[in-house]
Amino acid sequence: MADVARAPQVARTYAKASGVLVIVLGRFGSAIASALGQLGQDVLAVEKSPELVAQWAGSLPLVEADCTNPAALEALGARDFPVAAAASARAGDARLRE
Repeated sequence: MADVARAPQVARTYAKASGVLVIVLGRFGSAIASALGQLGQDVLAVEKSPELVAQWAGSLPLVEADCTNPAALEALGARDFPVAAAASARAGDARLRE
């Protein structure tokens, strides 16, 4: 698990031509991140819940950050990822951007 202080460095490692940023590791986000990782895709997951971060630590490259804060997204270099998936806890409120 990457700590918040190292988040920008970790993000730059994954933000390349094939990197995917997955924001929120709920049921939908974790399924996307896991499936893409199993397919060999470079994935960086971002989650604000310390409990979920602890649950996924060691399984996925991830950073603990609150992505509802624009400054956190900027610090992560979210614009440098060619693909991002963001999933909220509300049913049917998943968004994909390419």
